[in-house]
Order: sequence, then structure tokens, then C-alpha cells
Amino acid sequence: MRLDSFDVTYQPFGEPGSGQAGDFSANVTVQENGEERTGSVKVNEPLGVADDNVFLLGNGYAPTITVRDPDGEVVFTNSTPFLPQDNNMTSLGVIKIPDGLSEQVGLVGFFYPTTGVLDTGAFFSGFGDLTNPTLTLDVYTGDLGINEGVPRSVYVLDTTGMTKVTGRTTDLESIELTPGQTADLPNGMGTVTFDDESPAGATDASQSVKRFASLQIHRDASGPWVLGFALLALGGLMLALFIPRRRVWVKATAADGTVALEYAGLARGDDPTLALAVDDLVAGHARLMDAAGVTAAVEADETVDEPVDEPADDTEAAPENDREVETENDREGDAGRPASDTPKVD
Repeated sequence: MRLDSFDVTYQPFGEPGSGQAGDFSANVTVQENGEERTGSVKVNEPLGVADDNVFLLGNGYAPTITVRDPDGEVVFTNSTPFLPQDNNMTSLGVIKIPDGLSEQVGLVGFFYPTTGVLDTGAFFSGFGDLTNPTLTLDVYTGDLGINEGVPRSVYVLDTTGMTKVTGRTTDLESIELTPGQTADLPNGMGTVTFDDESPAGATDASQSVKRFASLQIHRDASGPWVLGFALLALGGLMLALFIPRRRVWVKATAADGTVALEYAGLARGDDPTLALAVDDLVAGHARLMDAAGVTAAVEADETVDEPVDEPADDTEAAPENDREVETENDREGDAGRPASDTPKVD
């Protein structure tokens, strides 16, 4: 896979969201099975290559820097990725030059795509796109710490065994370069050039600095298994939601040479089919017990005696019809006897 170009758009000045990136597209050429094809990798739109997916993780600027010795011989030239530090693409990068000069040299650089100057004289980037790019470099000399074979980050310069010779806290100012400019390194060590990558005929700085894209190649062989187990879990959840859960009890009681079976059922929540389920169980047991022809299932008497309200005194309550007859008879004899033998007490 080869990165051919990187396209990015920004919201213009004066519009809502000015300076924010609108779209990213890493345009690549892929060689697969001996054939070449082109494609693009965008945010949340991975590019499929064989069984892999290529994702776009990040991007930034990669200034091309060339260092020459005092005789003009090139000792270093490369497009070095500078990591963005803010939304306006102020970027930080490190260049290490272990050989070719009088001593090992490390350069710590800041890149500003659209350079602005604060009241204090410090630079800042006011826009993410290339308008008037500037590169500043602080020079360190000494031991880069790479001769012992200890792994070192290409994005970090360990200055423990080095001396800072330009920039703040030194007698020399930081080196400031625009695309195409060359400056002398301190102590006559050579020169450093910020190469202009603009194509022939370019009228502005919009293509003067290369961009880099950070890609991730991802293959997930467990995807089908995860999908299968997820479907199983979903199926189990659907069963739990739509199939009623019940508990049924059967109590067997032996008495006088017979066995009485009692059935009960309990459901979690409303279950209008619970009674039918219990009836089916009863019917099933009845068929099994009657299969030999010697035992029959007998349904239990479901009659329930209704409670009878006891009278307030010891006198047995008379049937309703009798009370009505007695009332009529009492009415006939009301004139000749008192209504009650019990004295009334207030």
C-alpha cells in the first residue's frame, strides 16, 4: 500500500466553525495478488484489503528537512512526521542526526501552518491549512543515546547528555525557516534546509509541506463467533420474554389404599393459560394411570362451602322463608301481645 495524497478540507474564515476540518481522505494505491488498484481511506470508512480492514486514525504535517555538512554534502534528508498539538495543527517534531557532522545533533522543531505572532513574540498557528507556514528549530549537540542499542522514541529527544545551543536560555535564537529557506547550524557544523514540496507552477504555499496519515490494519477472526454467540444470547432473551415461566406442584397423599393427587400452579406475572396448563397435566396423568385398565383418575370435588355468618347470640338463624312467614304471623297478632318479651333498656 502506498499513500499517494491526503485530502483535507477546512471551514473557511468567517464561517461558523471556522478552522475546523470538514473531511479527510487518504488516497492510496494497493497492490493485491499482483494487481494494482486505487482506493481511499476515510474516517469511519475503512478500506478492505484481502481479509483486513484499513482504518484512518490520524494525520498531520511532515516537513521535509535536509541537513548538509560544511562541505555541502547531504548527511540527512527526510520528511519527518510532526505530531499535532492543537486544533490549528501546531505540530511538534524531532530530527536526530547521529552521523555525518562533527558531533551528534538533535533538532526539536515546531511547525505552524498559518503563522501568527503574539504580543510576546511567540508564534502560534491560527488556521489548520497551509497559508504561511513557518518551522522553528532548537539545536542540541552531544550524545543522542542511541549507540547503546537501547530503543528510543523517534518523537522524543532525550537531552540528558546533550547541550542546547540555540533557542531560549541560550545566546542564539531559534532557527526560523519558511519553505525553501536555508539557515546555518551553529558552530559551523553545516546547514539545514526546509524543503519546498510545491509542484512546479504553484502560486501559493498550500502544497509546500507533505502530509502524513496514520493507518491501522485490523483483522478480526473471531467476528463470526462473536456474531453467533450474540445471536444465541438474543434468542435466549426472546425466549425469556415471550415464553411464560410457570411452576407446577403435584402432591400425592396415600390413604385407605388410594392415592390422592393434588395439583397447583404458579406463574410469574399474568398468565391466562396457567389453568389450561394445569388441566393438561391432570389429563396426562389420568391417561397414564388408566393405561393399564386397573386404575382410573377421579377428579376431586371442587365444591367449596361458602362461609355462613353466625348470629350474634346462641339462637340458630332461621331460614329466610321462615322468617318471612313468622313476620307475617307476627303482624296478625301485634294487637294482642307486646312486640318483645325483653324489656327495652336505653
